[in-house]
Amino acid sequence: MRAHIPIDRRTRREIERAVEEQVKTERHGMTRRVFKAFIYALNTEFGFGIHRCQRLIDAVNSVFNDTEQDELWRRIDHHIIEYMGIPFDYERTDIDGNLTDI
Repeated sequence: MRAHIPIDRRTRREIERAVEEQVKTERHGMTRRVFKAFIYALNTEFGFGIHRCQRLIDAVNSVFNDTEQDELWRRIDHHIIEYMGIPFDYERTDIDGNLTDI
């Protein structure tokens, strides 16, 4: 027999906040690792030095800080998929045009 122990609202909110914080921390860590992999590849495969790599990091940060997220991904998708011809999947959006899987 399985027992169900009710959780009060305050405890539930605390748990939800703790889970959200953990997810945020893990996303940040994954983003950092992906950036490191790109920087490593740019340096070892294409000879990018510290200044070009730092310019890349600054440019990406600027893109993220200067644009509303849904519009950002539409613009990035258009540029990479349609303009450059690199075969990525388009980011998914709901009926209102909001991103659904980020």
